[in-house]
Amino acid sequence: MSSRMPQVGEVLAGYQIDRLIAHGGMSSVFAAHHLALSRPAAIKCLSPWLTHEPTAVARFLREARIISHVQHPNLIEVYDYVQQSSPNRVAMVMELLEGPTVAQLLDRGPLRSLDALNISLQLCEALSVVHKAGVVHRDIKPENVILMRPLDTSSNNPPRVKLIDFGVASSENTDDAILTIDGTILGTPAYMAPEQVAGDPAVAASDIYALAELLVEMLTGKALFPGHAVAILRAKSMPNPPNFTLPIDTPLRSELSYLLSRSLSPYPQQRPCLAELSVTIEHALKELHRRATAPEVEEDEEITWVEDSEADGFYEQIIADLHGDSIATQKSTPVANYAEEAETPVLQPLNLPKLKVVPAGPEHLFADRMDSFHHDFLVPPMPARLSIAQSRRRVFGAWAHWCLLVTMVMVAGAYLSQLPL
Repeated sequence: MSSRMPQVGEVLAGYQIDRLIAHGGMSSVFAAHHLALSRPAAIKCLSPWLTHEPTAVARFLREARIISHVQHPNLIEVYDYVQQSSPNRVAMVMELLEGPTVAQLLDRGPLRSLDALNISLQLCEALSVVHKAGVVHRDIKPENVILMRPLDTSSNNPPRVKLIDFGVASSENTDDAILTIDGTILGTPAYMAPEQVAGDPAVAASDIYALAELLVEMLTGKALFPGHAVAILRAKSMPNPPNFTLPIDTPLRSELSYLLSRSLSPYPQQRPCLAELSVTIEHALKELHRRATAPEVEEDEEITWVEDSEADGFYEQIIADLHGDSIATQKSTPVANYAEEAETPVLQPLNLPKLKVVPAGPEHLFADRMDSFHHDFLVPPMPARLSIAQSRRRVFGAWAHWCLLVTMVMVAGAYLSQLPL
């Protein structure tokens, strides 16, 4: 019985080990290649000190079976399962993934909305297949999501992702109570759902909780539950969902915030289903595409900063530059140039430039100046007084109306006086 981990150059089930990829307390992962087929592969080996533990071996075999039975383009693929006694090895052969993990991407800061939403949508599709098979992953976290190729921020075609590590997954087809030690909590505290923290069985909604945490972290670059495991477990025992604020440029920001808040509810029955989460993410991606294909803003639509002390004469200067002095003259002496018998002119609306004016002072003062500008320049000016001819016509018209009214009253009185009583 060997107590050492496999070494570089060792051949296991026809695969020669090339290098160590990752090492943990329960297992280690190596890069290898098939000697006959030259096919690259990853070999996950159970730690030697656990190969003689029936429970550990059974849990390792269950992981291999779950992955082999649940197949999807966004799930890691298992090629073979190996168990030999000389040397004592328990391992599974899987596809080799060379891309970075989401955890490595988050070390550099938040992801673009496009990348975060695409990764989350692919995870939704993978988890949909997993849950239909009666499996709950129970350990959704950035370290368990691997990209098939490096992320290119200049491209609008994000890479495909793979969900890995079903070591603590639960399945309705196996008796998890036999493979779980009483009192143990399986999973990563920072991404565990509150029911897992409480020791209750994990359900499909538990994975939705972890996926919502992951999406918030990818968009903001900050974990919802930082700190030590004890503080995290205490925070997840609270009856309220965590607070978070998505970036201002997040597409469908209000809808996503509302849905993620529901997904982070401490009560599994209040969380949305994967289908609702997928549809909202798809709509957000469509909104991103609409923004990318929208016409660009014209170059003359510039933002002009105006101090309060200059705001009074700002628009007057714009009008003077565009239309000369005619508008200013029309404003100050509205009837000076009218002919005596001319009717009141009708002014056409002004074609104002597309300008955005941002006040530097109090908003209510700026609003007053805007109202004054609208009244002075956009409302057609009315004559300050009537001409002599217009006054004569109006006086004569009023006198004629009164004469007609008196005559009608007199005629009516004479007619009524002749009627018999």
